[in-house]
Amino acid sequence: MSSPLAKDSLNPDFNKAPKKQMSSYSPRYSPLPRSPTREYLELANQRYHCLKTLSRKKQLLILDLNGTLVSRTGSKGMYVRPHQDEFVDYVFENFQVMVWSSAQPVNVDRMCRMFEDHRPELVKVWDRTYFGLTPNQYNKKIVTIKDLKRVWSAFDNGEYDATNTILLDDSPEKTVLQPYNSVHLTSFDHLSSTFRAHGESELLAVISYLEKLRKVDNVCSYIRERPYISPSINLNKQEQEQGQREQEQQNENENELENLYKDNSFYCYHYEFLNPEAGRKMYCLDGSKSKKSNDRPVDVLENRMDSIRL
Repeated sequence: MSSPLAKDSLNPDFNKAPKKQMSSYSPRYSPLPRSPTREYLELANQRYHCLKTLSRKKQLLILDLNGTLVSRTGSKGMYVRPHQDEFVDYVFENFQVMVWSSAQPVNVDRMCRMFEDHRPELVKVWDRTYFGLTPNQYNKKIVTIKDLKRVWSAFDNGEYDATNTILLDDSPEKTVLQPYNSVHLTSFDHLSSTFRAHGESELLAVISYLEKLRKVDNVCSYIRERPYISPSINLNKQEQEQGQREQEQQNENENELENLYKDNSFYCYHYEFLNPEAGRKMYCLDGSKSKKSNDRPVDVLENRMDSIRL
């Protein structure tokens, strides 16, 4: 059953890159606090309860893009994390989904292609113009803080708050105001030596965690007590332990690592920004096969160039 178009997408200029400007949402910049409010902490310290039924309105899931779900190759394209389709189908079926990225509007528009047919179902798409930055800050690489109060006030009737909002982001420093509404993934870099050696299954782990979150009545309380732990953290710990064990335990370690890697994948969809009609293409980024023709060494240069872009 198809969902209605997002309000933002009804604007005829939705797919156009707006001029660099301050958001009308917050015309004046005012420094944000760097710690949660007392009221927020009191709510997070309350006990959560598991719901017997899910008849309530769907929770709000806010997605970061670059580093969390995608890895950009300069201004020319992006790779999406492995298990993209399973993740996208799952979140749109079970949550109200919006995007909030610190990238500039044109790049957010490009990265949103990863949602494929689900893109019109995004309830909101927020970019760099929604942080209340000064013109000078807007055009510099600075740490941007995602104050969820901005999001909550943008919806009618106070339907979302700290009890039913989840933010997926790879940058803990951006979520200091509502830390217990945030699920922190490891940053995705398609050129990472760890990824090229082992692949990853981060999005499958996130699905499993979200499935628990959507069944509780107080998200911030649950995350405070049971924070998300990335499988990549376990992988690094396992590798360290493997190097410390005695030789007679080697077979046992290999079996444990095999289980740890069993859902990992090297397969990522690649999107070209400059040729949107080309559609997505699947690449295997297994480092042991890096000399094959489907590898893209030009990405290294493009990523270095991207370090000066937002």
